[in-house]
Amino acid sequence: MRNCQIDCYIVPHSDEYQSEFLPPQSERLAWLTGFTGSAGIAFILLDQAYLFVDGRYQLQVKKQVDAEVYEFKKLGAISPFISIFQELSAGMKVGYDTRLHLLDDVDKFTKLSEVYNLTLVEVEDNLIDRLWLDKPIRANNKIYHHNQIFSGMSCVEKVKNLSKELLKNNYEGYLITSPDTLCWLYNIRGDDTPFTPLILAHAIVLPKENKSIIFIDLDRLDDGIYNSYLKFVEFVDEKEFDEYLDKLTGKIKSIAIDKDSASAWVCKKIQSKGLNIKRIQDPCAFTKSCKNIQEQNGMRMAHERDGAALIKFLYWFDKEKKSNEITELKIVEKLEFFRGQGEHYMGPSFSTISAYGSNGAIVHYTPTKESNKLVNGNSLLLIDSGGQYLDGTTDVTRTLVVGHASAEHRLRFTQVLKGHIALASIKFPRYTKGGQLDVLARSYLWQDGMDYDHGTGHGVGSFLGVHQGVQRISKGSFGGELSEGMVLSNEPGFYKENNYGIRIENLVLVRSSSFYNSDDKREMYEFETLTLVPIDKKLIEKNILTQTEKDWINEYHEQVFRRVSKYLGHEEKNWLIQATSRI
Repeated sequence: MRNCQIDCYIVPHSDEYQSEFLPPQSERLAWLTGFTGSAGIAFILLDQAYLFVDGRYQLQVKKQVDAEVYEFKKLGAISPFISIFQELSAGMKVGYDTRLHLLDDVDKFTKLSEVYNLTLVEVEDNLIDRLWLDKPIRANNKIYHHNQIFSGMSCVEKVKNLSKELLKNNYEGYLITSPDTLCWLYNIRGDDTPFTPLILAHAIVLPKENKSIIFIDLDRLDDGIYNSYLKFVEFVDEKEFDEYLDKLTGKIKSIAIDKDSASAWVCKKIQSKGLNIKRIQDPCAFTKSCKNIQEQNGMRMAHERDGAALIKFLYWFDKEKKSNEITELKIVEKLEFFRGQGEHYMGPSFSTISAYGSNGAIVHYTPTKESNKLVNGNSLLLIDSGGQYLDGTTDVTRTLVVGHASAEHRLRFTQVLKGHIALASIKFPRYTKGGQLDVLARSYLWQDGMDYDHGTGHGVGSFLGVHQGVQRISKGSFGGELSEGMVLSNEPGFYKENNYGIRIENLVLVRSSSFYNSDDKREMYEFETLTLVPIDKKLIEKNILTQTEKDWINEYHEQVFRRVSKYLGHEEKNWLIQATSRI
């Protein structure tokens, strides 16, 4: 920092593509601080260091990061840039890497720097990269085609639809900077990031020519991919991005960019060529969020196989838990084993949360050799896991009792369950946003003065991101309008620090409801539950359930048995009969 003549350096948890799960070579924040959560930002001064994390990671950060080196702060309503900039002295210089920040974000903290009389410095060679001597090498795996039997629509049709939308809004070109959108649009996948089958690349769509240019390392293209896309996609080496922009300068005057994924670096590169930037919301985002019929059916089938894997695991766990040899890491290993037996399985959709007792109170806990607990005694085990299948993406959380459940365990679990059922059962009018439904999941906890510090639901992709889309269910953000074909999670929870954690999560599909008010003529939607895994009945306090709630549980368990039992062996099926018996 002294060599660069800067007084503060910003280290965000991000990469050049704003990925959720960063590739190993981009885990700069983790290398610097030890913090492995998915949301954080550090400000390094010459004599101080600050680390901001959100509510999910308040416990985790204390376990992973040296409090003598970093002062911990909570990401919240006040921007971390305001918190830090107001502490700096006028005239100080603040360095940052333009590749790791959105253009909108740079604009915001540039204005703040002017308010506090600070100077921003663009540091071309990332300071962490200069120090990280054993930095992992970027993956260079082959890309592959995602068959239309899974995607439900050809990439030619998708690009045509996008081009029509761009022309309607008079956009001469569109720069695709979201790998998720790129992979969805062109029906291609790769292994550039953990847990999500993405290719880290850029593309440009020129709607008047109905032409696409994908910038990528050409060595990654085998003849099959290259030849099958040759008629409608031009592949250009990613190192020639700058030169290709020069060619466009005479053809078009402006390029639209997705303001939620385009880095400041790529935007400034375009502007340096004399092209104007038009900041828009990704025109693919809504369509990508609404699964077509083929994708919906694929999600249903993937959840059947995923449910079978979880039930095989639960049968194994029930049989082996008295051995006092099961650990959190052993559970991760067994889940991967059972999922791996299923058709079309490609790997986990995120790092499995296997959290026993007090570890369950850490919302995004991941077991390590150092933290690995033996699962014995009397407490709760929280398991949040998911799979990537060629025909769908899964995410499921179950809380299990180990030994004997206390009255408090059963009360809190049942309050969470009641909220889960309320959300799963709701019928709602078209144009409703997810945030308007969030209170349903929290209300039974609120009545007892309790809450949880994470969203209730996130969007899910189809063999793409487990966190994806414009849809969400949260008290902090209403998200986009819920529409037919969207997949979301339904995951209320409760966490008692240093004691236990509870979460019940199913994925749900938005579908048209048969419920219809003939007087009002209002179109109604409802949720179809996709996840097919029994809920631990030993944790249910039946006397605080309504008959309607009992009926929901019984009907859900009947569906689990009806659809999943065909995948099971004799003993596993007998176990499932008991696990799904009526309450």
